[in-house]
Amino acid sequence: AQYVDTALQYIWEHLFGAVPANMALIAVGGYGRGELHPASDVDIMLLGSAAALATQAPAIETFVTSLWDLGLEVGHSVR
Repeated sequence: AQYVDTALQYIWEHLFGAVPANMALIAVGGYGRGELHPASDVDIMLLGSAAALATQAPAIETFVTSLWDLGLEVGHSVR
């Protein structure tokens, strides 16, 4: 889980900056509890204002695609 935390944080900061306004990346499920086992999916939720999510839609798509490209099985929601 710590390796995934580091990877997600690096990609997130690269795409959105250190603290994007009105958006948050939240770990949920087993990953959110720190119980990420080999071959488990990485469940995440991107939470933000409607305006922030609309403005950042291309970066959100790139973020999720980057995680898939790393070989992570990602379960995500955008709210």
